[in-house]
Amino acid sequence: MVKSPWPTYEKWEGEGLRRGYQDRNPASLQKSADLSERTWYNRGMHMNVAEHWLDNFSFDRIIETRQEWSDLESWKKYGIEKGYEKRLIVSLSESGNPNERAWYYRGRSQGWKQEFKFTKRAPWKEFNQWKDHGVAQGYDGQNSMSVCKSKEGKSWYTKGIREGWIGDFTFSKLAEMFQDLDSWRSYGTKKGYDLLGHGDFKVSKNPDQRRWYNKGVGEGWLRLFNLKRKQQRSQFSFEDQETWKEHGFERQFYTRNPESLRLSQNPNERYWFNKGRREGWLEDFPLAKKRISAQMNEGLDEFVRRYEEDE
Repeated sequence: MVKSPWPTYEKWEGEGLRRGYQDRNPASLQKSADLSERTWYNRGMHMNVAEHWLDNFSFDRIIETRQEWSDLESWKKYGIEKGYEKRLIVSLSESGNPNERAWYYRGRSQGWKQEFKFTKRAPWKEFNQWKDHGVAQGYDGQNSMSVCKSKEGKSWYTKGIREGWIGDFTFSKLAEMFQDLDSWRSYGTKKGYDLLGHGDFKVSKNPDQRRWYNKGVGEGWLRLFNLKRKQQRSQFSFEDQETWKEHGFERQFYTRNPESLRLSQNPNERYWFNKGRREGWLEDFPLAKKRISAQMNEGLDEFVRRYEEDE
């Protein structure tokens, strides 16, 4: 099995920004004649169901701003106006702000980066500046060790140690709290996590919930905690191939690839796919593939035309 070159959202997003995909609309990438562009888009689409990769990528949010960066001078002017000359490169390249990341990667891809004077030293001269930066980066929601080991956090953390400020910054204590099964289980019960299912934690926007869940996964404790199990069943039965096929056309599943149906969060879609696979009907239904040949396209068009005529 070929592994994706972008195993994490951060690497996938970075590739998109480096290639300037934030200037593009999703449809232009999906239908691109360039295989690398389609591959990048399809990876995002595949991960969108569980982790919302496509939803989180800044296709449209920064287009108006990007129009200002048509040349070196406009790009440099924007950076100076935003005070980027006082920032470390890593604080921009890994920023949580999509505009900052896009500005940096625009300069990098155009070869302008060397013309801009970034700071090479930690810019926090006073405690409040240092503390405000830590809060803005979300370090108060992490434990001290994770911040120290991160690329951007290392310089900030080292500055705090050197100046004697680190003791006055409040890091998250969750990691330290979960030293054993009893403390981890007690915390989960107190927070009502027994009312949530595995999927709720995987898509949660709450960093404390994800941290608790991941700790349980890593330690093998989850099987000892009674998470809610959601029994979702399909409302359809599909007694024969014709009703199964008709359902697929009505839902336009011929525009979907097999993985998006097999891994769908919609139980009806998963049931339709698995039913077709068990019965051997899938081979007669034109599901989309990552690479569709001209011959397959002709077959798809003919298949849809005949179905519409039958209607």
